[in-house]
Amino acid sequence: MRKTINKITGWRDAIDRRLRSRLEALSPKARLTAVVVMFSLFTAGCLVMLGTAIHDFGKGSEPMRIEHIEHLELPSLERPDCETPEHDADETE
Repeated sequence: MRKTINKITGWRDAIDRRLRSRLEALSPKARLTAVVVMFSLFTAGCLVMLGTAIHDFGKGSEPMRIEHIEHLELPSLERPDCETPEHDADETE
């Protein structure tokens, strides 16, 4: 297990180094453009997924059934008093 974790960590670090070296070579304006483009693509994907979910809502093979929740019978929570019985002083001696 430890070897697998070390391999994954090594791959992650190599990708991180490559990405950082390429991004450091860009000018600040180019970095900002790259971030805006990635954010725009992410936003567009989220909106497409939201639109698809809203459009396809309720389009199953069966019509939607509405079931009402019935009254739930709960057991009684009443407990007898928790007072301890009184002992006579003669019994403890």
